[in-house]
Amino acid sequence: MTSVPVPELAGWTFDLREISAGAYRVTARDLRGHLVEASGENPDALLAEAQRAAERIDAELAASGNDRAHRR
Repeated sequence: MTSVPVPELAGWTFDLREISAGAYRVTARDLRGHLVEASGENPDALLAEAQRAAERIDAELAASGNDRAHRR
């Protein structure tokens, strides 16, 4: 498993691993326990997909006013 730094998404950790030959899974978690996963053959595309999903979650939290606890 490889941890991938994503500085623009503070509070999230992104882990990428090869689950079988040529098949990858990225898992992202934030400090509040939100989870994003994506699986497929292109690790760069999977990481980008997970980043977009994390950004959507952060935007939804900010819009609802629930982002204060998230940004410790």
